[in-house]
Amino acid sequence: AGERDPNVEMENFLVCGDIMLDHNVFVEAEKLANEAPIPVFGLQKEEFTLGGCGNVVKNLRGLGCGSLHLFSAIGDDEAGRRISDALVKRLGVVSHLCVVDGYRTCVKRRYFCDNKIVFRCDTEVGLVVPSFAEEVEAVLKTASIDCIILSDYNKGVLTAQVCQDIIRLGTVYGVFTCVDPKQDYTKYKGCSLIKPNKKEACALLQMEAKTPLIELHKRIFELVGPKYSVITLAEEGITLYDGATMIHERTGARKIIDVTGAGDIVCAILGYFMHSPAVVPSKVLQLATRIATKSVEFPGTYTLTRGDLLPLSKVVEVSAIRSLKSGSRIVFTNGCFDFLHSGHIHLFKFCKALGGTVVLGLNSDDSVSRLKGSTRPVNLLQTRLDVLEAIHYIDWIVVFEEDTPLRVLEELRPDVLVKGGDYAAETIVGKEFAGEIRICSFMEGVSSTATIKKIKES
Repeated sequence: AGERDPNVEMENFLVCGDIMLDHNVFVEAEKLANEAPIPVFGLQKEEFTLGGCGNVVKNLRGLGCGSLHLFSAIGDDEAGRRISDALVKRLGVVSHLCVVDGYRTCVKRRYFCDNKIVFRCDTEVGLVVPSFAEEVEAVLKTASIDCIILSDYNKGVLTAQVCQDIIRLGTVYGVFTCVDPKQDYTKYKGCSLIKPNKKEACALLQMEAKTPLIELHKRIFELVGPKYSVITLAEEGITLYDGATMIHERTGARKIIDVTGAGDIVCAILGYFMHSPAVVPSKVLQLATRIATKSVEFPGTYTLTRGDLLPLSKVVEVSAIRSLKSGSRIVFTNGCFDFLHSGHIHLFKFCKALGGTVVLGLNSDDSVSRLKGSTRPVNLLQTRLDVLEAIHYIDWIVVFEEDTPLRVLEELRPDVLVKGGDYAAETIVGKEFAGEIRICSFMEGVSSTATIKKIKES
């Protein structure tokens, strides 16, 4: 997206806003209560995760950014300590959390039954946090920050003065400022990008819901003067306006389970890509729309991974897989797979049982012809890919033009290289680039060549 190579040096972000603790409780209905006609729920599990601007931080970390600085406020209470100790430190964030006396950390408790949200119970009180603009400037002076994200939930951290101070600092230090707004838009005047949803935009701009989107964007430009105005439209997608052209990216149909955090995901993706001088806004919008649409299929808040940046197809370049290798065991096997048979499925199952990510190296049509003869492949590359992509044991497919996967193995350097039982370990090409070699037992009499011969003789 945005013509940005996911393997370049990771960039650094500074996030300011209202942090909160999301407490998700999963229950199941067991019976009706004796004392009233109400269901009795049994607790299945509960989880705690970062909410508010913390969800933006979590998603930036999931995308694989470099250093992350977080400015927010918490109370001197259990929820605040859980945010600071168990969550923020675990993400490796440089924390600039302000502990405010007498303040109760904002907690949002969501109760799910059968993966559907039943109700929500909030703990929150307003607060006013002293300006931390000086601390932000100290970071900008000493760290190479690529983007500042202001995530405003109207809980008191991002006052009008704080917003203006930070946006001014972004301008002074040449740092892109991305805003997820909540209040009077004039407090964000001068930011680089602003991202309201349509309902917020209409309410704050005092414009009717049927107002053409281009008019909403133009009014935002008048009040804020950003480089980009982005309006999210729920199931209707996302629009972006750069002062001259409006782009509208629409969503595909999805089953909606929980919309919590979808806006934070869009904000994280916009901040992650849009600050680049080489950005292609239409591609970023396509990516943000696709992932935000995917996120609403999950209960609770969905967290981005670098895998979300890859195309929907399983067919990728080696470089894309290498960017995802951290923390994941890579299992590699290869072949022509011209006529898929039970021996191939046996091989794929063997690979997946080893654990981790299964990468399949696939010979191109020219490569198969050189190896098998001019009458092969019977099934051309796209047909073979269509079949292989449908096999759930396979995670990624890399097509190579050479006769052997030596180049792929040298670049990928898998943890495990798997070959069929008709190979001797010492003869395996590229074995020096794998952590270990595993031989999958060979199924006698089962091969593409034998299948083709049988068809010809019948």
